[in-house]
Amino acid sequence: MLFGCIEDAVWIRPQGRGSFETSPYLKRLAERWMERGKRLFLIDLEDCPVMDSTFMGTLLGIATRLMGREGQVGIVGANERNLRLLRNLGLDAVLVVDADSALWPDIRRRAGESLRCWRAEKENLPCREEKVQVMLEAHQALAALGAQNAAKFQDVIEFLRADVESGRE
Repeated sequence: MLFGCIEDAVWIRPQGRGSFETSPYLKRLAERWMERGKRLFLIDLEDCPVMDSTFMGTLLGIATRLMGREGQVGIVGANERNLRLLRNLGLDAVLVVDADSALWPDIRRRAGESLRCWRAEKENLPCREEKVQVMLEAHQALAALGAQNAAKFQDVIEFLRADVESGRE
């Protein structure tokens, strides 16, 4: 995952699929910058051919946290498939989706010059329990967007909740 801080924005560019595997890293990176007061997160999907529901729910979770701080999550560089996925789940009502590359032109121009790679240290890789917790939170966020999403993700949430609870015993 590449990232850079440009002015008041954090630019994040996932490399490859946006998935349950990369979601814990995305969440950690966003939390780290939110703690430092950043309120604009621009997710550049240029190198991300597809996203799964966990990744999209993680984006939604970040956006939800930022709303209370008058912040936002913007989506840039999304291909048609990713735009369709975002719209089908209703995330375009919560995220600022820049489908025609008109928003944030100065930040966009400077982002390529300042991006660097971010990886968790080997001793700090997400454990199975953290991954399952991130998946659960992501699907709960998606379900909270409306009845259609709640019906889609009800079984997934129940399965993940049972997995989390069994890990606590």
